[in-house]
Amino acid sequence: MEAASFSEFNTDEQNKIQPPKGPPNNQNNPPTASMAEESEIDSTVWDAAGGDDINQLIEALTTHGHLTDTPDPDLARTPMHQAALRGKVDAIETLVRFGSKAIDTPDRIGMTPQYFAASGGHVDAIETLILLGSKAIDTRDNNGWTPLHVAAFRGHVSVIETLVRLG
Repeated sequence: MEAASFSEFNTDEQNKIQPPKGPPNNQNNPPTASMAEESEIDSTVWDAAGGDDINQLIEALTTHGHLTDTPDPDLARTPMHQAALRGKVDAIETLVRFGSKAIDTPDRIGMTPQYFAASGGHVDAIETLILLGSKAIDTRDNNGWTPLHVAAFRGHVSVIETLVRLG
């Protein structure tokens, strides 16, 4: 049996992080104003975690800190995954300061924030995650890939050097 290539299981579609959509709507769960509000709040925290305005994230978390580790319903990715994917060190630090415990949380595919930082070539984000307590440097996703594998596949030499040095 041939081993699957990275592109077979790590499509661009899987790497797109979408904000949580809120609770499902069905006949037993009719839409309410609070459900619409919760979905909007989730999106605000998500957008802010990957955005360029740290004050927007602080404001969102100050108001809705209970959503710090809210996963999206499809792939179970958290705002920490979003911040790591975008290489937003200040957002990673802010999420932890507001109580995030998602530093090593895998999504449904087994990818951790460390994996996303490696995939994006974000050395600073990798170092920050490790300094904040991440132990996922060698964690394998559902297909057996580690952050080092994805960094090598994507050609991120500085990430490879960092992972080897810190691992």
